Amino acid sequence: TILNDRGVPLRGSDILKSLNLGALEKDSEKTHYATLWEESEGELGDDFDRFLTYLRTILVKEKARLNLLQEFEDKIYDPKEKDKATGKKKPALLKKGKDTFQLVERYLKHYNALFGGNNYDDTGGNFQFDNHVKVMLAGLPSTDWIPPLLRYFDRFKYECLHEFLTQLDNKFSVDWIAQYSPTDRIDNMNQVIKVVENAADSNDVLADPCFKIDADGFTRAVEASVYGRRFTRYLLIKLDYLYQDHAHRMAFESLSVEHILPQTPADGSQWKKDFTEEQRKQWTDRLGNLVLISTAKNSAQGRLDYTAKKSKYFAKKIDTCPNSLRVLQNTQWTPAEVECNHKVVLAKISEHYGIL
Repeated sequence: TILNDRGVPLRGSDILKSLNLGALEKDSEKTHYATLWEESEGELGDDFDRFLTYLRTILVKEKARLNLLQEFEDKIYDPKEKDKATGKKKPALLKKGKDTFQLVERYLKHYNALFGGNNYDDTGGNFQFDNHVKVMLAGLPSTDWIPPLLRYFDRFKYECLHEFLTQLDNKFSVDWIAQYSPTDRIDNMNQVIKVVENAADSNDVLADPCFKIDADGFTRAVEASVYGRRFTRYLLIKLDYLYQDHAHRMAFESLSVEHILPQTPADGSQWKKDFTEEQRKQWTDRLGNLVLISTAKNSAQGRLDYTAKKSKYFAKKIDTCPNSLRVLQNTQWTPAEVECNHKVVLAKISEHYGIL
């Protein structure tokens, strides 16, 4: 259970596969499920172990404290904890063998459906759902939101699916931006799983208070200087998503955050004429002065005056960034434009999060 015959350390998923194959009696079943497992490992690669942790979370609904194999052995197959109410050992959450393989097979289909990027026809005849998933995968700090999404899809399929994803994203991202601890964020996602499992229908899920957000904490964070914060790129991607025409797929494989008003404008530049030092301190690192560009930065060109910077630096670097295209339609960039854009983007984000 530690090394294969060549002395290579086995992953938790390798040992789980062996344990469950050993619990099968029919050779035909062993062949079928071994093939399923190996093909899935081939498709998902290193993400396969992570996928199994999603299943662990769906079953246990609490933060993992052991490695993957021990979690399955001690929390799922043969729980060591006792029920606080009865004092008796908790029942097994899943049986080894066929039950485990069937669960894996079922959720693999869900995973491939949700993250395959082919939900155009099932989610309203556009790419909004797929684009939203892409934003979350690219911008959020972890994938702790995936288990509740998988569990929801298992119960309700495409019924109100994008509405659920939006509320899930809002809850998770606000917890992160408002600086809730990773443990609190995980606990809140596990609470969503419990709500999904106990709800009579999808409307009950969407109406549950588990999605209540910390509007004050979120607003304080996004209104302040945000450059250098981990969530800034996510907010700018989210703005692109909110301005996106979802008849098309979003593309943002290599994006960087750029200042319009540069951090260190040259002496004698138009920037120094248009902005006082106090105004530069106030606006340089705030959301209204930031955009995404699709190539690496060039610090020399990034200090050009606005007209030159717009034509030489931003040209062709913002064609896949709808928010950047909107912002850079301005013919000049003075304190008035920065303040106006800051109000616009905050209003757009607040509307999306339901913050009035």
